[in-house]
Amino acid sequence: MKKFFCLASALVLAALCLSVQPARAADSAEAMRAYGAVLQGKTAFYHMDDKKNLRLNQLKDHHGEPLKARRFAVVDMDSDGTLEVVVEFDSPQSGVMVLHYMDGTVYGFNISYTYYLANDGTYNGTIPAWCFSYCKVTSITKEAYKNTTLARVEADPYTQDAKTRYYINESEVTEEQHSEFVQTLWKTREDNEAVWHDCTSEKIAWVCQ
Repeated sequence: MKKFFCLASALVLAALCLSVQPARAADSAEAMRAYGAVLQGKTAFYHMDDKKNLRLNQLKDHHGEPLKARRFAVVDMDSDGTLEVVVEFDSPQSGVMVLHYMDGTVYGFNISYTYYLANDGTYNGTIPAWCFSYCKVTSITKEAYKNTTLARVEADPYTQDAKTRYYINESEVTEEQHSEFVQTLWKTREDNEAVWHDCTSEKIAWVCQ
């Protein structure tokens, strides 16, 4: 049973495209130029959540206050071979914006990134506060995106028994099974954190040339 579970875990990881594929040079170069224009505020992007074209300086937090882009990272979030840009703002509660280039247009959507964004596109989340998770954007189209919770630990203090529960791909598992899966996941993440760059004109021009 244990061998079967380990095999199943490996298949889940493969199916969710956790291995980093080589980025297609031509597509990525074109995408990076487009990202640079958006980061510098020269062009708008299509906000997939709000269904309209916006510039970064038009984004606001939950209180209606303007958001300021603080730093950005370049990562192949959905492992399709073309790079995305992840923008972090001055308000951590607003999560991050993922910019995705497709057919001449930059698309953007929010995810509730918390910390440790890896170069394989996985990241850690703690929303709600009692839930620790490993997440990844697994697909992006012009109409929608899919953000998948690969594994999570949940201990809701508001439930009657306050039992700690373990999940892999939304299926409840044992603590041992969860631990084995996470150890496999960490082999692609350890010492592989994405590099963050300050959102300055000089840094944007250097990274997105």
